[in-house]
Amino acid sequence: DVLRSGRLNRAVRIHGSCRLHGINPSVYRINVLQRISEHPASAVEQLTPRLWKTLFAHQPPTADVTP
Repeated sequence: DVLRSGRLNRAVRIHGSCRLHGINPSVYRINVLQRISEHPASAVEQLTPRLWKTLFAHQPPTADVTP
């Protein structure tokens, strides 16, 4: 299915970009998913792995659930 292959291709490229920049892809994915709803659309490029590492990597992902 073309739609699924496009999504998979994007996921693989993001994963590869994270590895290229020395970023744990799981940490990146969690952090971006947590901040995306409040991040300005005009600054979406800040969420690319290259810029995210500089701007946000020092802020580890947190869980909203208290055990």
